[in-house]
Amino acid sequence: MAKSPVVDQDCCIGCEVCVQLCPEVFRMEGDEGSGHDHDHKSIVYNPSGASVERIEVAMDSCPAACIYWD
Repeated sequence: MAKSPVVDQDCCIGCEVCVQLCPEVFRMEGDEGSGHDHDHKSIVYNPSGASVERIEVAMDSCPAACIYWD
């Protein structure tokens, strides 16, 4: 079974580092009308969109350490 990246929504601070490093796998979603940046969280929309190495760079670069393998 292939492993898949997961973002802990309770831990995500919405910094967008993972999106900047690996946009093929991660994107930001949240309440567009709230006016608060912290309402945007990273999600995995394409778990196989990049190599394991590139996903791990995004994981290692996350300041909140909220991305992990499932």
